[in-house]
Amino acid sequence: MRIDLPAGETVGQSPSGARIVAAGGKIAVPAQLLGSAPNADPQMQGEGFLFLVKSGAVRLVPGMAVGGYLELRREPMRGFTVPDAAVVRQGGSGWVYVQTGSETFTRRKILLDRPREDGWFVTEGVTAGDRVVVGGAQELLSEEQKYQIRMLE
Repeated sequence: MRIDLPAGETVGQSPSGARIVAAGGKIAVPAQLLGSAPNADPQMQGEGFLFLVKSGAVRLVPGMAVGGYLELRREPMRGFTVPDAAVVRQGGSGWVYVQTGSETFTRRKILLDRPREDGWFVTEGVTAGDRVVVGGAQELLSEEQKYQIRMLE
């Protein structure tokens, strides 16, 4: 498997490994670093790496579009895993509802750039003490947005 960075981007070090996600999928497959790519990809023109992916839960075939997450030796990130059921999408962004009172909820934006098998790893938008709505989040979004519906005359 080959992972190429966009032109002009570098990681400054060799990754220790990677996680590969098939296009449209969420299950990440671990990959072992073989080394730097011997040439530049004609389309990406950035730094490239070759990885070994062992057969696993995801079917990968030659030529398939995939996403790759490089594992770099850096300080661990602090964050939380938000379950899939808690995430709603609106306006091209991911959101969660957090309980802010006994019967009140606030919608907070989260980034959906770190998928996990059980949800999304987020570093902003929620804190350790937040009560995130897991069941009924879509209903809350519908209720919040219903004022935008106008009756046709």
